[in-house]
This record gives sequence, structure tokens and C-alpha cells, in this order.
Amino acid sequence: MNMLKLFVGVVLCSAPMVLGDDSTAQPNPGHMDRSGERGFRHGDGSRMFPRGSGRMVEPPTEQEWTDVSAFMKENSPKRWEIFESLPEASALRERARNMLVVKYRMLAKTKLDDSALYATLVQRVKLEDTIFALVTALRKAKTEAGSNTDSVRKEFRSQVTALVDLGTTERRQRIERLEKSLLAEREKLAADQRHRGEIIEDRMHRFENGNDWPRGEDPRTQRPLPSGEAGPEAGPEESPEMAPRGDTAALR
Repeated sequence: MNMLKLFVGVVLCSAPMVLGDDSTAQPNPGHMDRSGERGFRHGDGSRMFPRGSGRMVEPPTEQEWTDVSAFMKENSPKRWEIFESLPEASALRERARNMLVVKYRMLAKTKLDDSALYATLVQRVKLEDTIFALVTALRKAKTEAGSNTDSVRKEFRSQVTALVDLGTTERRQRIERLEKSLLAEREKLAADQRHRGEIIEDRMHRFENGNDWPRGEDPRTQRPLPSGEAGPEAGPEESPEMAPRGDTAALR
């Protein structure tokens, strides 16, 4: 059972590493799972995933689970072996399965957005699996009389060092990505300021014609808009340019 707990712990603790630009997002502070336990924390101390198996995770399709299985067999065989040994229909297996699905979806999104960062994260998964195996070997050696743990510990340190260095690379990639995003937003701000008058006229026209109101709130009619007539979801306080982006269909 200790190894099963270690497996789940490694999967859970590595999950924040695949969150892409959302890795510092604050979760709903009131969210709890059915067991009432509070969630795991991000590196900054904020809560992440609940500890129980009650977290709402959209069930994977048969094809998606096949993809998850193939990914784990290739990049994390030691942890996959432990997963497959978990009792069927057990809460622990469901919990681990949910976390694997969430982790895979995050990786899939990163692959679409940033192939270089994705490659780094896949390398992280591989290193974590190697470390998982070394921790197993180290614990076993400690329980065996006369066993020399020096060689295992030396390799253990080497792999943890590689993981720490990879984390530095990952952080550098994230910073570069944020800098590019910030530059793009500064350019948009400058354009908005240059064309302020034109934007005002355009927004007035769109409001007047019902093309810039949340669905069903056209003040001209005070009744829901017919399908096909409703404008963008973005309201007066949020321009369409600032609306959330993301191709979630690629994750399903």
C-alpha cells in the first residue's frame, strides 16, 4: 500500500508542472470534494486538486483513455505498472485514473500551444518515472540486511539534479512565453490608444445594433435574441479581443 500511495503522490505532485500558463491560477476557495477534504496546493501555496476521488472530471472517451495508456506506457512505464496493479473499481484507482486524465489533457493543450514547452514537460514525466523507480529501489535496499545503498543514492541524486535543472529550463520557457504575450498586449494597447476614436464609433454602432451584448440582453427588445442574431458573449466591460482563448476540442 505504501507504493500505491507513493504512485498517487507522484502523479498528484507532478500535475502542477503541466498547467501551462495557468499554473498560478487560483482555484475556487470554496471547492471541496465529497469527502470534505481540501485540495493539494500549487507551489505558491494555493489549493489545486482535492485529495479525494470526488473531483468532477469529465470521463475520457475510449480513444482518449487509449491515448493516455499509450503515453504512460511509453514515458512513465514504472508508474503505469503500479497503476495497473490497483484493484479494479477501487477509490484509489479512480483517483489515480482521474489525475492521469487531467494531466494528459493539460499536456495535450500545451502541445498545441507550445511544442518546445511540451517537449520539456514530457522529459519531466520521464525523469519523474526514473526517480520513482529509484525511490522504490532505495527503500527496498534499506530494508535488506547488508545492502549498500550508496550506488542507488548516487544515481538518485543525479536524476534529481537533472530534474531540478530541467525545472529551470521550464521556468525560462514560461518566462519567454509570458514576455511574448506581454509584448503582444502592449502592442494592442498602443493600437487601441492610436485608434481610440474609431473604436468608440465602432462600439457604439455594435451596441446600437445588438451585436455587442451578452446573449439574450438586447435592450432594443428586452427579450431573448433569436438564434443567429445574438452577438459575441463578451459584454461592454470585456472586449472580444480580451475574451478567453483555447481550443478545448483538441482535448476531447
